[in-house]
Amino acid sequence: MLVGAMSAEAALTYFRRRTNKAVITGGDRADIQLAALETSTSCLILTGNLYPSPVVLNRADELDVPLLLADMDTVSAIDIVAGCMAAAAFSNPKK
Repeated sequence: MLVGAMSAEAALTYFRRRTNKAVITGGDRADIQLAALETSTSCLILTGNLYPSPVVLNRADELDVPLLLADMDTVSAIDIVAGCMAAAAFSNPKK
């Protein structure tokens, strides 16, 4: 999980370091969303109950990347996702 709360150029540096990641960012940050979609991203979690731009929707559809809309602020979404990740046992080799 990565959080997109900086410039798109700075975000690309971080996004390129991780594969198959979830990116949490504001629904109004099309620049961050598109930057995430240009790297190995498994899903975008868009906060603020804001619908993404048509450009982002089309690109996510082309790449088959799901978009999740959250009706909460970014920090609250991070807390929920982090809690779920902490409760899950992802280290099991069978998974």
